[in-house]
Amino acid sequence: MTHSFSFTRLWRLIVKQGTEKGRFYLLYGAASLGIIGLLMAFWMIIKTRNEYFEAHYYSYLLLALFLCGTLFANLQFDALSKKSQGIAWLSFPASHLEKFLCSLFYVVIVFNGLFLGAAMIIKWLLIYCIEHGFFKEAVWHGMTPSFIESQQFYFIYLFIAVQSFYLLGSVYFERFSFIKTTVLLAVLVGLSLYYFYFLDEYVLGSRYSWSNENGLIAEQLILIGEITYLKAYKPAPWLTETVFWLMKYGWDPACWVITWTRLTEKEI
Repeated sequence: MTHSFSFTRLWRLIVKQGTEKGRFYLLYGAASLGIIGLLMAFWMIIKTRNEYFEAHYYSYLLLALFLCGTLFANLQFDALSKKSQGIAWLSFPASHLEKFLCSLFYVVIVFNGLFLGAAMIIKWLLIYCIEHGFFKEAVWHGMTPSFIESQQFYFIYLFIAVQSFYLLGSVYFERFSFIKTTVLLAVLVGLSLYYFYFLDEYVLGSRYSWSNENGLIAEQLILIGEITYLKAYKPAPWLTETVFWLMKYGWDPACWVITWTRLTEKEI
């Protein structure tokens, strides 16, 4: 193992991993397509009318993305759970940063890119079959606004954060990594919801409102003499923008840095 970083060695490591695990990636891609197909079939079965809404399609697609993407990320450092493979992986002549970036390349770029391509192909086939009468009296309803401009797109930010968390879990947990990571994530989400409930119930109270245009505004009734005043509090714009920027983009690099740090400390 070396501690220096080299882009040439990183590229060779990416090619090496793709060559060695190419069959696994193909099988996993086929399994992901199968899961998408099963969810689409379930969508068609439970429908009461032959009307297909694009928003519903993306809802099932996001479910498949979360299922397949988190499991794929959690399998990246599966070799560390086996002593012989773990020793070989740690002793391979490449830095920990190169090994981590190699795994990140396949998780964030390769898997997500292939899944996006498969999703677009399935959507095109579905629309083609509907428009050419393969489904009797079926109608396709597009989204207005588009998916990127809709509220559903925020689930993409959430997915990348959750996927990064499962990548972190693959390093921290040697056995039953996916199950343990899922349990830990559920506990953290539960604690976060309770924290927001505590803020809503005991700190902010019920007199506050939120909108995309005005942001968070807290209101308080103040009695001065015999006159009641309504006082409004609003955080500074830079504070609101910073918090939202961190909520959207901060989880991913935080999990990646912790994962890389944990890899440098890994011993078998």
